[in-house]
Amino acid sequence: MSNRKEYQKQYRKKYKAKKRQVSGYLSLKNFRDLEQRSKDGGRSNFQQLYQESQAYLDNHYLPNKTQLELQRQLIIEVRRIGCNINQQTRYVNSFKRLIAQRQVFARLQELEQVINDFILNPASK
Repeated sequence: MSNRKEYQKQYRKKYKAKKRQVSGYLSLKNFRDLEQRSKDGGRSNFQQLYQESQAYLDNHYLPNKTQLELQRQLIIEVRRIGCNINQQTRYVNSFKRLIAQRQVFARLQELEQVINDFILNPASK
């Protein structure tokens, strides 16, 4: 029996050396706001509070679920555009054609417009 008590004592000692319990109070309004952000982010209240504090310390933005999905869609769209640019570059290089700078610039402006349209109105995609 003493082995078990000794084990538990050692376990608690190691646990307390690694972990600390944090508690505090929020106003009802702040708590409701936290609950809403937690729900929007798909996190528990504590996870939301922790993620917000870490984002603040790292000077980062903490997106909610909807924003994360839109960012994923944007990344996919930008990758597609990058693939298109690579294909066009390979085509030009393989045939050793010279393309006027105006044409290249016009194409890049079109691509930039596609990206801007997606950023400003991602729901239309």
